Amino acid sequence: MNIAPATRVVRHRTVTLCAVLLAVVLGLGASGCSRSLDMDALHQSIRSGLNDQLALPIASVQCPAGDRALQAGDTFTCTATPTEGGRLTVTVTQKDAEGNVAWEVSETAGLLDLDLVETSVTEGLKAQAQVDAKVSCDGRWKASKPGEVFQCQAETTDGRKATVEVTVTDTEGNISWKVM
Repeated sequence: MNIAPATRVVRHRTVTLCAVLLAVVLGLGASGCSRSLDMDALHQSIRSGLNDQLALPIASVQCPAGDRALQAGDTFTCTATPTEGGRLTVTVTQKDAEGNVAWEVSETAGLLDLDLVETSVTEGLKAQAQVDAKVSCDGRWKASKPGEVFQCQAETTDGRKATVEVTVTDTEGNISWKVM
């Protein structure tokens, strides 16, 4: 899954006499200062990006502690915890030594992509019952664990409606379902 907004995140740390730093948004400082990524800005970028792009409210973002020097090609991972549960591993790559980064979700745990659930049930209805239907599971993501059961709604092209009971079968996001 490629969710990779380009973001500039830079933090200044005084090493010598850098009395005045002109910070414009997340701008760069004067020479003679050691620069590192602004991890607070990075956390906010990941949090708001996941919320905006995935409609997934994020409770917290954790990245490696300490200062991270600006270095093109440096890659590290952060963990984003959605408000409703689950976990996203986010891979961050420094694009240059100026604080520009790109990030993408590289792994999900404890979350179901409801778009994939809807597609799976729609295809299953077509293959097993020769029924064309639109399936809606109300949302984009759902925190889940094996054995959990939830409902989706199906509506055929001729207007018939049915409830579909979905069961999470494992931690990999596999499901089983049946029409109620």
